[in-house]
Amino acid sequence: MSSEDTPDPQTAVRQWAPADVRKAMADGWQPLLIDVREPWEWPLASLPDDAFDVLRIPLAGLPAAIPGLPRNRPLLFVCHHGIRSWHAACMMVQYSASGQDMDIVNLAGGIDAWSRDVDPAIPRY
Repeated sequence: MSSEDTPDPQTAVRQWAPADVRKAMADGWQPLLIDVREPWEWPLASLPDDAFDVLRIPLAGLPAAIPGLPRNRPLLFVCHHGIRSWHAACMMVQYSASGQDMDIVNLAGGIDAWSRDVDPAIPRY
């Protein structure tokens, strides 16, 4: 693949606010949520498992997991504040020849923003 064929993460990864994700899900969007936080963070706060199919893969383990991730399903990357998940989503695009054809979304502001803007019952840390 030439550099001209390599998807640009800046355009292939969308940044959605929690309200955008919630609205898309109400309209039928069913992403696979990929939580790239560290294992010690998972019990502190999590998005509801009943609302999402969730894979928990720490960012450091993502490169090894990417080949097994679905290419035909929307992927929603999540972390604490949205920075690690942005890097993870960009990694997904870079590792995938079809990244620009994939539905890849980063939760802007992370689980912290979700707690503030959508579900205050989720603890902030």
